[in-house]
Order: sequence, then C-alpha cells, then structure tokens
Amino acid sequence: MKSKLKKLTMASTLSLIAGYASMASAHDVSNQTIGVAAGATDYFQVTCFNDGQGNAARLNIQEHVDTAGGAILSLQVHKGSIARNTTDPVGGDAGYSPLVSVDGGNGVYNVFVDKKKVGARQYDISYHCITSGNVHTGTSIVQRQNQ
Repeated sequence: MKSKLKKLTMASTLSLIAGYASMASAHDVSNQTIGVAAGATDYFQVTCFNDGQGNAARLNIQEHVDTAGGAILSLQVHKGSIARNTTDPVGGDAGYSPLVSVDGGNGVYNVFVDKKKVGARQYDISYHCITSGNVHTGTSIVQRQNQ
C-alpha cells in the first residue's frame, strides 16, 4: 500500500511540474484572424512582470502568417520611446518573422499587427518577457482590438 501511494504521489507531482512548465513557456497567440479590409489592425497589450524569476528587461516578439499568398502582415511593438517592427516575408510557410526585442523592463508593451492590402489573413504571435539574465519571467497578453 505504501509503495502504491508513493508512486501515485510521484506521478501527480511530475504531472503538475510538466503542466506548469508548459504554461510558463507557451506564450503564443495562435490562429488569430485579421479582417478583410485594407489597413485592418489588431491591437494587443503584453504585460511583463516579476513572477519570482526576476524583473523583465525586455520583450521578445515575432509573428508567423499562417495563410499563404495575399497581404503581408507586419507587427509593431512599442514601449516608452522604443519601437520595433518585424514582418513575416512569406505567408503559409513554417518560418516566423525575425525576432525583435524592446528593452522596456516591467510594464505594458503595445503590439500592433496590420496589413495594407485587402484579404482575410490568419497569424500567430510568439512573445516572451525576459530578464537581464536571459530567464523567462511573468508574461501576459490581452487583445484590445480585433479588426
């Protein structure tokens, strides 16, 4: 009986650790749609915070366009006096846009995804708040506008 309880406790503990690890590292917006209209813009706010791993030094972010052909999407990220842009040059392939970083510390980062041509598109965003020691720290996102 003692052996079964020990195995069950160990299995439960490992499951919790595995679940927490995947939650901590999976910061993606997947299969997000942007409307048909030229100039459509989606707006997100990513918040970086100390979750016990340390204060954020920067936000790393990139995009992936799921839909082949059509309008190219660009992603802009802004905090304080720093802004960066990245674009996935080929929609529908496995590649992401170049990774960009904004060194803004803890707080709210504004993220915009937009396009210039007509056509519905689907995309993913990968975003991570990172400490000065290159450790992943607290990261959350909220969508403010979906065109």
